[in-house]
Amino acid sequence: VRLSVTVLNAALADAVEWRLLAENPAARLRTPRPARRDKRAWNADQARAFLAEADRAADPDRALWRLLLDSGMRIGEALALAWADADLAAGSLRVRRTLTRDEANKVYVGEIPKTDAGNRAVELDAATVAALKTHRAAQNARRLELGPLWNDHGLAFDRGDGRPVALSTIRARFDRAAAAAGVPPLDLHGLRHTCATLLMEAGVPLPVVQERLGQAS
Repeated sequence: VRLSVTVLNAALADAVEWRLLAENPAARLRTPRPARRDKRAWNADQARAFLAEADRAADPDRALWRLLLDSGMRIGEALALAWADADLAAGSLRVRRTLTRDEANKVYVGEIPKTDAGNRAVELDAATVAALKTHRAAQNARRLELGPLWNDHGLAFDRGDGRPVALSTIRARFDRAAAAAGVPPLDLHGLRHTCATLLMEAGVPLPVVQERLGQAS
C-alpha cells in the first residue's frame, strides 16, 4: 500500500508541475505504518561471524557493512558518503550529508545542517580503512569500464553506475547477507545499535559514543 501511494504521489506531483492539476490530491493521504522489526543488536561474536562470512563470500557490500558496524553511521549517511569526505590516509571521514526525499518523494543527497549533532568527524578502524580502499579500487575499475555512462556524483557507494543506491535494495542485500552468515535477523538500523552496544560494553564513555553516532542527546 505504501509503495502504491508513493508511486501515485510522484505521478500526481509531476501532473502539478506540468500544470495538468492545480494540486496533488495524494499529498494528504495517510498510509499505514509497516510492522517494525525488532531493533535488537548483535553481540560481538555474531558481528564477527557476519563480517567473516561477508569477506569469505566476497560480498560486494562488505565495506559498507564494516563501515556501519565500525562507525555507527545511519544508513542514509553512509549511502550519501562522498569520497571527498573520506581521508583514508588519516583513517577518518566526515559525516555531513544524508539521503533524503523531496516533496515529490524523490530521493536525493542533502546536506546535514552544520549546527546539527549529525555533522561530525569519525575515526575509523584499520580494517574498515582497508575495506574501503579495496572497495574504491573496485569502483574505479567499474567507472573506467563504463566510461561516459558513469554518473560522477563522487559517492562511495553507488548502484553500479555512480548514482545513489536505493535503500530498499540495500535492505534486501543485508537480509540475504545476514541469512548466509547464520546470524539472527536484524533491522538494518540494528547495525547502528550494535555499534553503540559494543562500544559501551568495551567501556567507551557514553558521551564519546553519543558524539560518534551523532546523537543530539
